[in-house]
This record gives sequence, structure tokens and C-alpha cells, in this order.
Amino acid sequence: MLGDMAVLHITYKRDRETSNADYDNFYRTITSYRARRLSTSHWTIRTEEPADAVWQKLKCHINPNDYLLMLPLDPSSFSPKDQTLLSWLAAGP
Repeated sequence: MLGDMAVLHITYKRDRETSNADYDNFYRTITSYRARRLSTSHWTIRTEEPADAVWQKLKCHINPNDYLLMLPLDPSSFSPKDQTLLSWLAAGP
């Protein structure tokens, strides 16, 4: 259903006491993909790029003290009922 596209879940938290990172480039990078914002600091993106390439692109736009977690969502690990949710995440806006 999703072909060779990966769906990645991205969560981040800015350390407001130490971070002087400009998050505009971080957001531009996320939204350069088919992206869906799930909440203030949770996104899913759909990409053909390897996850480590996406990680490197995002990591360079945040402060080392900021928190960044990226998890691949594997369609084969979802039940048939979950496929509706996964399709919604992958579809983007």
C-alpha cells in the first residue's frame, strides 16, 4: 500500500534554558516532506529517503541539548484495522 515510502514519527522537545537554535529551518525541513503535524511537537513524515539521512537533516537544525526522537512506522506491524490510521498518517495534508 505504501510502496517504498517510509513513514517516520518525529518527536522533539526544545530545552528552553540552553537552546538558542533557530527552529525555522527545523520546521522547513520537516515540512519539505509529506508531513502531518499530530501535536505541538509530534509529526509524521512520509519519505523515500533512508531514515538516517532524515535524521542528519533534522539534527543539524537543533541544539545538542534538545531532545529528538525519530521512529519508523512499519506497515507490516500494523493490524488490518490499523491500516486506515497508517494510510491517514502517510497521506499527509
